[in-house]
Amino acid sequence: MLSISEIFESVQGEGPSRGKNVVFLRTAGCNLRCTWCDTPYALELKQGTRMETEQVVDKIKKCEPKHIVLTGGEPMIQQKLLRPVFEKLSDYYIEVETNGGFSSELDEFIDQYNCSPKLEGSGNKKYELKLLPNEKTWYKFVIDNEEDLNETLEYISQYKLPSKRIQLMPQGKTKKEQEEKMEWVEQVSREHDFHFTPRLHILNDFR
Repeated sequence: MLSISEIFESVQGEGPSRGKNVVFLRTAGCNLRCTWCDTPYALELKQGTRMETEQVVDKIKKCEPKHIVLTGGEPMIQQKLLRPVFEKLSDYYIEVETNGGFSSELDEFIDQYNCSPKLEGSGNKKYELKLLPNEKTWYKFVIDNEEDLNETLEYISQYKLPSKRIQLMPQGKTKKEQEEKMEWVEQVSREHDFHFTPRLHILNDFR
């Protein structure tokens, strides 16, 4: 059975699909522990609700959008259990938010990967990036300071990530934190020809 943290309808607040009405499918369980994590209730598998495939599919279909954002925690931990869910949702647009530490076994179902490698400033040790560039993948880096920016540039060089697929997002779990960093992160995004992606759901206070 899947361990599900929550399923709800809202607006995607960050990344290339920001502003779109979507269904969030949040799984429980994560292999990392970020110091600034804003979903601590989804870190452990045991924190989720055990759900059968049909229960997950039925709850998603009760929502209006035909666009799913699979998130976590780290959803790729449960990707084998997610396969039968997506087999029943073949007419949905599916994007995945992942830290890039796992190879995808769901590629035939996924329309878009939002890969966010966690930098050492997050409190995690550097790990191998498994989700390498393809036409479906965007790379989002959470930037808190100059050290984060430098590490991001090293990542991009090491894995030969295309600049047109790079997004920089200010670190911040509150509106105040976002606003304090937005101007600088937007500026360095322009300097490096990257995309700038603020967190709309934090700035506009919606779930």
